Amino acid sequence: LYVSDVRAVVAAAAAVCAPPPSTAQQLMREAPLPTGLAALDGHLGGGLRPGSVTEIVGASAVGKTELCLAVAAEALVTGHARGAGVVYVDTECG
Repeated sequence: LYVSDVRAVVAAAAAVCAPPPSTAQQLMREAPLPTGLAALDGHLGGGLRPGSVTEIVGASAVGKTELCLAVAAEALVTGHARGAGVVYVDTECG
């Protein structure tokens, strides 16, 4: 690839992965994406907020990865009609 091609790919990816920032007020107006877990949705005010970052922390082997993958799948299924997407980042590299 030429440098101009790489720049075009990076610009296209950035447009999808890094949309313009939203204000907290704008995020609160958007309907939450349900996680599929009623108790968790109750604590989150109905689910995950589109355009926000949710960090899951806890001790080793308590199910963080399983929870994240299940919630990501549910968000994609329930948010499909709204064009929702999911970015999953694992910072432990384990």
